[in-house]
Amino acid sequence: MRKGNHSQEETASRDPYESTALYSHRSTGTQGKASLYAEKANRLSFGDNGSRSFGQFCASDDRNLLPKYGSLPKPEWQKEADAAFISGMSEDYHGDLIKASMDTAARGWQYLESGDLDDAMRRFNQAWLLNSKNGVALWGMAAVEGSRGEFDEALELFAEAEKFVGADNINFSVDYARATGMAGVELKNDALLKDAFNRFERIYRQAPQNAKNLQNWAITLFALGRYSEAWAKVKLAEATPDKDDLDPRFIADLQAKMPRPQN
Repeated sequence: MRKGNHSQEETASRDPYESTALYSHRSTGTQGKASLYAEKANRLSFGDNGSRSFGQFCASDDRNLLPKYGSLPKPEWQKEADAAFISGMSEDYHGDLIKASMDTAARGWQYLESGDLDDAMRRFNQAWLLNSKNGVALWGMAAVEGSRGEFDEALELFAEAEKFVGADNINFSVDYARATGMAGVELKNDALLKDAFNRFERIYRQAPQNAKNLQNWAITLFALGRYSEAWAKVKLAEATPDKDDLDPRFIADLQAKMPRPQN
């Protein structure tokens, strides 16, 4: 169930889970056509001939911020705009809509990593419009929804994305476990927490040097008041090659609750 719209300021003030930098997906830095793509999409928002009303634009923009455009029926002008957009991207990419979709999703991850959740969702939606089986786009939608506190939607999207991304993708598994832990903590759901801890443990067995998984594990323990266990995971994370990726704000919060154990 959606909690309603969240401003980016509200989202950015969330406890230890707040940082979008905690997500494990890495954007590829794809530029070129993907960077020009936003301009094309913006032109199509009003229509190249400016024929759309301001009311239509506002309604469309609200829908653009929901995963899969809210799965709502589209009016004819929106269907025409979608068709024009797909046609234009097909021309730009010489018919390779899968590549177009992947480049667009990569742009969405760049927005997400910079903290711009709204533009990230717009790009993930457009990537999905180009290829509804783009697991990276669905993964991105899930990450945005998790950051907004929309946990039911986030977990549904992660489950759908897993069909296309694959459970053997460690970065995806790290993000899925993180979202499950977030949901378990916020919803006080023991089943979700058990699932999250099983996922953390499974990832650790597969990739013991993954600092983000260890940090996410520690954050979940911290949120449950299990500070000594959280420190144990932090210690493991600090022994990995990616120890510099640990969030110093989280470490400070943990230190404030319980001083670092000396042994």
